[in-house]
Amino acid sequence: ALIHFLLEMRQIYSARKKEEKDDFSSVCVIRDGQKKQVLRREIVVADIILLHSGDSVPADAELLEATDLVVNEYLITGKSISMKSLDPMQFDYYTQVPMNHVLRGSVVLQGEAVAKVFAVGKHTIQAEKLNLHHFPIKQRSHNLVPSPIHRPAFSI
Repeated sequence: ALIHFLLEMRQIYSARKKEEKDDFSSVCVIRDGQKKQVLRREIVVADIILLHSGDSVPADAELLEATDLVVNEYLITGKSISMKSLDPMQFDYYTQVPMNHVLRGSVVLQGEAVAKVFAVGKHTIQAEKLNLHHFPIKQRSHNLVPSPIHRPAFSI
């Protein structure tokens, strides 16, 4: 049990470090009708992101268009290969993640997609799973809003 705990803590630490580094990489978005390159950390809810093979998904998003999309969601769901689709006939209603959603931290293995962001920062499934509360949340204002300091409340 101790070894499992230590391995899990190492994985969480590695994921946090990778996310901190990735926040400074650029992503292609459509914002206000214009195609732009922005830093991952500047993505906000309602941005349209463009994903291609090899990309790391920068935020939780709903697919608007997808062509042969396959993603690796191992760090979030434990599933290394996940087929994504917009066709309700192909939906697998027993999966952890809807087939028309992509999650922050997933990696596009194949295909390309256009998706609308619905969660960023500490509100993503990855952040909830890894308890990444130190990432700021940004709303449509495009301004950074510092996240509040989370202190545990103890009572005796």
